[in-house]
Amino acid sequence: MPPTAFPQPGDAAQPAAAPRCKCCGAPARPFARHDAARSCADRHLPAPGGTFAPRGQMIAYHRCRRCGFVFTADFDALSDAELGAAIYDADYIRADPDFAAARPRLFADYLHRLLGRRSRPAAVLDYGGGAGLLAALLRERGIACDSFDPYFAAGAPPSGVPAGGYDLVTAFEVFEHSRDPLATARDALRWLAPAGVLLFSTHLQPRRPDPDWWYIAPRNGHVSIHSAASLAVLARRLGVRLLSVGEVLHVFCRPPAGPLLRTLFAPEAWTALYYASRRGVVPYARTAAMLARLGVPAAADPRHLARALLRR
Repeated sequence: MPPTAFPQPGDAAQPAAAPRCKCCGAPARPFARHDAARSCADRHLPAPGGTFAPRGQMIAYHRCRRCGFVFTADFDALSDAELGAAIYDADYIRADPDFAAARPRLFADYLHRLLGRRSRPAAVLDYGGGAGLLAALLRERGIACDSFDPYFAAGAPPSGVPAGGYDLVTAFEVFEHSRDPLATARDALRWLAPAGVLLFSTHLQPRRPDPDWWYIAPRNGHVSIHSAASLAVLARRLGVRLLSVGEVLHVFCRPPAGPLLRTLFAPEAWTALYYASRRGVVPYARTAAMLARLGVPAAADPRHLARALLRR
């Protein structure tokens, strides 16, 4: 059976005018058009071509003029069931070969290194956790972890939620799949204990906007491509703090931050400051101040400050 067809620009279900940014509401301009079959796996092919045969359906992406958020509205008219049939089918593993095993094992090792040192056990929820392998691997290592994903086997909401919520909610490679980024972040945050941490991964755009960037991949369901500014907008709207380590790993937490955030970021202080310094003085100062509030040694390096001043 052929995959569900996506609504096309110009269809009745599509807005006639360029849509507003889904993060900040500012006007957006046309940015890129890609065949619906384009996947992240295409970049690994030895010759030009695609992992999937072209569908002849072009997906239009727009870029916010204010915060730089890149998104498509072409999937918005689909129900969750239709989107699941079109994207998250038996062939999805071809679009994202690391999804089934490699990525869950990588993050399981990472979380075990951090959480295994805590004297008090942490209750974890893997939000958007696919078939639940990350949660299973953490449970094997003595860390209580549930999994929730509406498109895969572990789609039912977790039962037996810890009193007060989870200490840690993870959302690895989830935000780029969300058609409503604010609602997704709010839903993930609602599972947290008051001093809990939402730890998520999503690749931020290159400093120079690139319509052909490999991460803009309709076949993967990548409908929301964030910038540092768009994540900052979400944090402000949600009333949480944002802390990023590099271009991929980020945290939302409610003030005041609890001890778990220190556990997660004490080993990453130097990396967090390095990444912030590449973005300028203000991001660098905010990151240093947040680490100081956590009591994390700032891993001061004069090159960080010099880099931040040059980026100004």
